[in-house]
Amino acid sequence: VSQLALHFERAGMVDEAINYYRQAGERAMQMSANAEAILHFNKSVDLLKTLPPSPERDKRELAMQFALAGPTIAIHSWGAPEALQIYDRTMELSQALNDTSNFLQVMIQKQSALTTHAEHRAALELAEQCEPIVQQGEDPTHILLGHQILGVTCMFVGEFARSLRHLQQLMVYYDRDTHHPLAFVLGQDPAINSFLWRFYDLWYLGYPDQALRRSQEGMVLAQELG
Repeated sequence: VSQLALHFERAGMVDEAINYYRQAGERAMQMSANAEAILHFNKSVDLLKTLPPSPERDKRELAMQFALAGPTIAIHSWGAPEALQIYDRTMELSQALNDTSNFLQVMIQKQSALTTHAEHRAALELAEQCEPIVQQGEDPTHILLGHQILGVTCMFVGEFARSLRHLQQLMVYYDRDTHHPLAFVLGQDPAINSFLWRFYDLWYLGYPDQALRRSQEGMVLAQELG
């Protein structure tokens, strides 16, 4: 597939070359050949940048940036500069396309990376972009993700009561059938995430009995979800 991509690229058939580089990257990922996958996905992105600006071009690049994140994280870690660069570009494209779902998903990745580097105030500034979504949003999934981002970030800056409010609100919007599949995108089920961080909030606020109950409830749900 990569040879076909190269032939199309040399022939000036950019669209075909982009598609075949993407396929080559996906095949490399399936074989855990992450360095090779990064090479092919980057070729696809580079070629996309030669096309005239348009929403369709941006949609294609957005999909490629998401694809590129996986092998980049696998090699460098999700807090590495290479990964942060992908998050920033993905957020930029999501905002340009008014794609709230993808914007929130990549925001969770970047918030986690900033938290890992102990850049908690920067993470909070990022998370607070979700306030309009949780206050005025209409899509339950968007509101749920906004509460997750704010809840986790507030816990790390010591705003435990504020964190607890957001994580409790997350559970109001949680629907197992709708939202459990997010675990395969974000790495953790949102409800399990809520139980985990509410445990810490309640413990730090001086309610160890409630913290223990939330922990036990979270373990039961995790076992049910497999």
